Amino acid sequence: MKKRTSFVFLLALAALASSCSGGDDSTPVSKNSIPSETSLSSESSSSVEETPSESDSSLPGDSSSEASSSEETPSSYDGTAENLLIETEDGTYAIEGNLVKILSAGEYTLSGSLQGMILVDAGEEDEVGLTLNGVSLENTINSPLFIQNASEVKIKAQKGTSNSITDKRSLKTEDDESQGEGAIYSTCDLKFTGKGTLSVKGSYNNGIHGKDDVEFKNQTLTVQAPHHAVKGNDSIAIEEGGSFTFIAEGGDGLHTENSDLSSKGKQRGNITITGGTVNIYSACDGIDASYDAVIQEGEDEKGKATTPTVNIFTNKYSEYTGEIFESSATKMYLKTTETNNPDLRFSVYFSNPQESGVWADAEYLASQREGWGRDVKTYQYYSLDRPSGYSRYQVYRFRSTDPNSTESYLQKSAARPINSEFDTVTITTSGNSIELGDWSNYSSSTQTGGGFPGGPGFPGGFDSGNTDKADGSAKGIKAANQIKVSGGNLSIKAYDDGLHANNGTALENGKTGLGDILIDGGTLNIDASDDGLHADRYLDISGGKLTVEAYEGLEGNQITISGGESYVHGKDDGVNATKGPLSEI
Repeated sequence: MKKRTSFVFLLALAALASSCSGGDDSTPVSKNSIPSETSLSSESSSSVEETPSESDSSLPGDSSSEASSSEETPSSYDGTAENLLIETEDGTYAIEGNLVKILSAGEYTLSGSLQGMILVDAGEEDEVGLTLNGVSLENTINSPLFIQNASEVKIKAQKGTSNSITDKRSLKTEDDESQGEGAIYSTCDLKFTGKGTLSVKGSYNNGIHGKDDVEFKNQTLTVQAPHHAVKGNDSIAIEEGGSFTFIAEGGDGLHTENSDLSSKGKQRGNITITGGTVNIYSACDGIDASYDAVIQEGEDEKGKATTPTVNIFTNKYSEYTGEIFESSATKMYLKTTETNNPDLRFSVYFSNPQESGVWADAEYLASQREGWGRDVKTYQYYSLDRPSGYSRYQVYRFRSTDPNSTESYLQKSAARPINSEFDTVTITTSGNSIELGDWSNYSSSTQTGGGFPGGPGFPGGFDSGNTDKADGSAKGIKAANQIKVSGGNLSIKAYDDGLHANNGTALENGKTGLGDILIDGGTLNIDASDDGLHADRYLDISGGKLTVEAYEGLEGNQITISGGESYVHGKDDGVNATKGPLSEI
């Protein structure tokens, strides 16, 4: 098939061509309708005259809907795409002013510059390839690259080229579903490849935000953002080779969110690194995995072994750390011993004194057995998004089919101040009232009132650790289930724990996090302000070479060292194993 090249000419040339022929700026360009240069120039002219306004329509920025919505044009940027070159042999696209719509599966090569948006709005089963061949994209109104609908999008940086995608919006202060959450925002799987160079700069929230899986290989990639550098809700994988620099000025370097099972039974939430050189600078955690964090050797497409090198600097040890990013909505949890009843539901009313408020519905999350000895209890957890800007909360209970109302309800609590230092409140139901109890942290090693680990001073538990560390979580690698290192070179300088695995976290797969750290290979150099390695359950070292400089060297409920070389210098304890209570696994 003959390659088709479409170029939107400079404004002066476009205006001249438009005087000769008319055009529809939203007409798709397809492989079955190859336009002439005249019609392309006309298309550009029409787009200049009919540039969509910012308020033309709204695009769901974080909606779970996968439906194609070509008619719902997002706000993009005032201007035209006159300097962007698009080549495709099998794809279909349309140009509307400064908005470039990718409408079908296919391979697209992009070069030149665009002040606006590339919107991928293909079919649900469509795979789209975007080759960046010397591209500069920027936007001040929304995500420069917004992937609204597709099965998978592969972003390839052409060898020998430099490319940039820059988000120039103001910092996010409130939730807005019309906005993409990163400079690159995607509702489907994302794959980054190619041996060229790509720079992604976020200013609104995250750098790269994928609602599904995000995979990297071989590129020279730099991502910088005020919140998370990369957020892949379902998973993040770095494979084969390449050089990657992730800078999170006020959040995590690499962050996953989900911990449930996919429809095919695949566990979500893993962060896996099997190749490449990875440098992470983060204000908070370097790697924050909602399930497992794995560093091991892999292999490339030719079967050759690959060895990852990972360097992590957190909080004050990162030269890029700024203000910790505060989302407009943070997670809050309700904890109760009452058995979950699907016919009933909880909702929380947030308000300020003498002002009307807003509702946030709670969803059932998980069941968890916690405690020690005869005091073991089963708790039910419910999660909700807590909006910012409110100082008081009330918990209500309704029938599942009833609307939220402050006048008609089954049970309610009194209005109480929000304790912003914690995210979990214990509630007790009785009659038509709900009693509000102690606050704790849902997945923190310092949670109180739960199972192991208890809080500081819990009988037989870990102590409070070093006070000279970050106020929030600024761990090198943190995982809600397990951390596994079996190969590669890992270097961490953390203003908190170096490695930290949580036990007892209620996961979305219906289980609780194990809290294990398993090391059977690789070279690890850990310099930590608090614990070098902290496993809420098992710390198992069977291989590799480990060098630790920390306040507490090795901490775990049960520690086993059966192989490898371990050099540990602890300012307090070198090795601290505590046979304490565990949440039921």
